[in-house]
Amino acid sequence: MAPQLASQIEFTLFAPNINSVSLIGSFSAWQGIPMRKFNDGQWRLNVSLEDGEYEYAFRLQPIVIEKRKNGKKEPVQLNKFRDVIDPYAVKVNLSKNVGVVTIKNGMKIIDEYEWKYDNEAVNFPQNKDLVIYELYIGDFTEKEHSWGYAIRHFFCIRSAYGTSEDLKHFVDECHHRRIRVIFDAICNHAQGECPLYQIDPTPYFYWNQIHHPEHPEEHWGPEFNYEKIEAEEDKWTRDVKPAVQFMSDLLRYYIEEFHIDGLRLRHHSAAIRSDNLNVFHADMERQVLAYERWSSENEDDRVVVIANFSKNEYKGYKVINWHMVGRWEQVFGTSYIQVATTHLILNLSAHEGIVFMYKSK
Repeated sequence: MAPQLASQIEFTLFAPNINSVSLIGSFSAWQGIPMRKFNDGQWRLNVSLEDGEYEYAFRLQPIVIEKRKNGKKEPVQLNKFRDVIDPYAVKVNLSKNVGVVTIKNGMKIIDEYEWKYDNEAVNFPQNKDLVIYELYIGDFTEKEHSWGYAIRHFFCIRSAYGTSEDLKHFVDECHHRRIRVIFDAICNHAQGECPLYQIDPTPYFYWNQIHHPEHPEEHWGPEFNYEKIEAEEDKWTRDVKPAVQFMSDLLRYYIEEFHIDGLRLRHHSAAIRSDNLNVFHADMERQVLAYERWSSENEDDRVVVIANFSKNEYKGYKVINWHMVGRWEQVFGTSYIQVATTHLILNLSAHEGIVFMYKSK
């Protein structure tokens, strides 16, 4: 057998404000290999590696946010070095706090899964016949109870649920059964232990204050800043939106690598404070909520959602403050209602959501 040849494998890290970065790994006996910084804020290094699996991390002096006596927050670069996992790592070893990279045929790979039904001519239902079911994977595990809202390693599959190959097999079998797969994507915040925040929070997050201080109950961790960040001439030479780039890379990764069919983007704060949304009925005792949304082009084109979050069934329930009289058609149903007053009386099943649509024309 011919000897295996090593290939040049590139490692990168976007850290425009960091002064020095070294790559450490099992391939270097955990000795630091200095990386080179480029004008676009990226640190890059090519390492000669044979096929196999390797552990690695970045060694750097991170930037942290410190609060001064006057209450003002400022970014400060630490004097001591810290080893941080690659924010783009697709596999991690949490016990060692390292990322894991697999090389095969001279290239980085995620796994070796072979899609069974990718080329199968599946007759999926038309979009007009779409019915969406929400499935929480944690309900099918014995010990996992996290909803996944506090994310640390965005590109990694939670090991409690299985491997990347397990997820691909799940999607593959769903497609074979004419079921499309839509992921719930948390794009508004991260966990404080997220590598992006541990390296330097300033390019990615609102770091000097809570973005919406008037709603502290909605602050679940560092919030991504999707606004424009001006590049400093002495550090990096172009204007960038690091959070937008990272999230775009992330969503593209799951679509292309796992063949999912869609994404449900979740950004709670922005959705609740939409100019086109009005919560007109909130019954906290019975846990019933009703809100309306309308078109920016025609305010008379409205959708009303009535949601019963409780486990109770209500007969003859009254929804008050209904302000548009006329014919309302039930979405995903064949019935309609005629509202002639400022309230509506209907039956609500446990955990039921009903959607009505009013069209002026």
